[in-house]
Amino acid sequence: MVVSKARCLRRGKCSICSIRRRSLRLGLCGGSSAFWCVFVLAFLATATPMAKLSPPSWFWGCWLVTKSLPTAGVSGLSQKQVDAIIGTRIRFSPAYARSGCAVIRSPKYSVTVLSAREFFKLGYFPLSQIGVHGQQVTEVQIHLPVNMSDMKFPGSRVYLRRKDIIINVENQSFLAVRAKTGEACGCVKKIVARPCGGRLSGRLRRR
Repeated sequence: MVVSKARCLRRGKCSICSIRRRSLRLGLCGGSSAFWCVFVLAFLATATPMAKLSPPSWFWGCWLVTKSLPTAGVSGLSQKQVDAIIGTRIRFSPAYARSGCAVIRSPKYSVTVLSAREFFKLGYFPLSQIGVHGQQVTEVQIHLPVNMSDMKFPGSRVYLRRKDIIINVENQSFLAVRAKTGEACGCVKKIVARPCGGRLSGRLRRR
């Protein structure tokens, strides 16, 4: 095989020449590695980046955690922690994400399509136990800050169903449904109950 040493007339604008220069800098095209050089050049010339998946449009908005789902997986939550997550309101948007009173500005979402086998390896229970009866499920994950755990931000890992979502916290699954139009989707804090006439009274504050 004869390789022409003539200069490219496009003077730096040729993509093949650019790939060849990168290969030379990496030491892939020298001496006895001519065959490897040809292979690398062919691969780089034909490779195209994979399209980045984004959450579907119906995913954005406010969701309400309504109940926990029993599965065969081992949960890392106590019953008290499970009860505390039920009733949490979660808002997803490109600008910010809120779960209860925890807020993440400019969140980074990643979307992955998992096969039934891949899903099973994550929690050791089948898709059917979260109400997904197909052979794959779409997972949406929020990359949490270093100082925040999924316990502090329920909803960082979400599985999409047809009309609602499943959130996973410490291998415990919860159903979340779309909040009703007009309902507030902010932070709800319980004020410490104080004795009043021999009875305990409390109220909720929303912000």
